[in-house]
Amino acid sequence: MYILPLPDTQTRTLYLLGRMAPGAQDGHPAVTSLGDASEAAAILKLSKTPFSADAYVSQPSDNERPTAEASRSAALGHIIHAKLVDRNDAYHWLDGWLGDRTGPAGGGSAGVMAPQRSPDVRLELIWPATALHIAKYAFPPRRMISETPELYRSCVLPFIRSLPTSRLQWVYNILDGRSEQDRLLFRAPTTTADGPGFVILPDSKWDGVTMNSLYLLALVEPRDIGSLRDLTADHLPLLRRLRAAFVEVLAKYYPEVAPHELRVFVHYQPSYCKCASSDAE
Repeated sequence: MYILPLPDTQTRTLYLLGRMAPGAQDGHPAVTSLGDASEAAAILKLSKTPFSADAYVSQPSDNERPTAEASRSAALGHIIHAKLVDRNDAYHWLDGWLGDRTGPAGGGSAGVMAPQRSPDVRLELIWPATALHIAKYAFPPRRMISETPELYRSCVLPFIRSLPTSRLQWVYNILDGRSEQDRLLFRAPTTTADGPGFVILPDSKWDGVTMNSLYLLALVEPRDIGSLRDLTADHLPLLRRLRAAFVEVLAKYYPEVAPHELRVFVHYQPSYCKCASSDAE
């Protein structure tokens, strides 16, 4: 695998680009030799998880303290175990544990049981990865552009319309009840009285634990709402219902976050032309 241009030191992430082929069971990916006709491009994102207080509250005795070399190996070593958390279309999320691959914990391969501690890294696997996926994580030079209505009509809108519908399959899987239903925090069905429906769930970028980086995602059911540019005054009731739903979700699932700490925004330009998000400041 190859490291995509630069690791993101501010968010403690690393992106790897490689190729993978289907495994023997359930379509799970498995590493194969280069040149295999069945392999497809894959992007693996590694994110360092927050430090767990549990790992430092209990101090071992002197004869139990790890050596400096063992500590360094645990911090900078190999992924000795990975556990699949969820998957949706081309997106796979896993928890990973670091350690010494050659020691008793590693055994020279991925361990069959997770260590008795919080995961060290969060893994996001995009497989099979398209050219658009690879371009997104290749960090090309960025430029500031003022998008006029004419520029939107002549350049941006044709680009949005050229995107394959398969790129939104993971969104439709959630809205249609085929994937990630156990992660839903709120569902408002489409009704004549209330209007368009939507769902709210934790964003895959959030580790689900660290409250100061809380990140929720809302997906709306109308398929003609592709981006902020499609919103009109007629959508104001939907936007107000979305904000009220976010506040309701906070009170029910995350009471330690106050409503005034909530920041609700719409992605533009969105990666998938379908999303609205909320996080805690």
